[in-house]
Amino acid sequence: MANINRSIVKAVKIIAEFEGLASKTPPCMDARRGYCLKYLPVEGPGTDKVYSYWDRYAKIYTIGWGSIYLKGRRVTATDVITRAEADQLLIDEVKEKEASVRRLVDYKKINDNQYATLISIAYNAGAGNLRSSRIIPAIKNNLPVEQVANIIKDSMITSRGVVVPGLIARRKKEAALYLTPVSILPGFFFAAGLLTFLLFKRKRK
Repeated sequence: MANINRSIVKAVKIIAEFEGLASKTPPCMDARRGYCLKYLPVEGPGTDKVYSYWDRYAKIYTIGWGSIYLKGRRVTATDVITRAEADQLLIDEVKEKEASVRRLVDYKKINDNQYATLISIAYNAGAGNLRSSRIIPAIKNNLPVEQVANIIKDSMITSRGVVVPGLIARRKKEAALYLTPVSILPGFFFAAGLLTFLLFKRKRK
């Protein structure tokens, strides 16, 4: 059974890796010119300004960690937020996508990594596209995880009919995560050992 909080953390990690914290570079403020775009370090002052930019593949304005909506509306060319706001926007959107994924699959029947993979795909491609893809039926029909992973690798790798190398790399990474078993935490063994010791000690008294 997937742990929702752990899955969200794992999803955020893979989303941040592929989206990056992108921003236009003042004073070069033409969002549609590629050389105006830069990627900020993963960590930095929360007050750093983050400017919207033009996604040349999706042909839409984007801000922060790949967000296309801001305060309930589409991102525009003049939007500016802080790094802290971008981070919060990422978390809020991931939680929103998790809720959408939860309506598509039974998280109790898959593990953390598999659930995180679906959240990542929903964030990148949209929950609607995930719902209409071959991925969800494959999971619901209990296909082997290897087959589901292969379907993931071939799904949603284009933008407006153009194959995007970044999407190919992303789907491969997500497919690999889907196949990765969730190991039992070392703390579990410590807790189990401690419980056994206490029970044994109690019996001896």
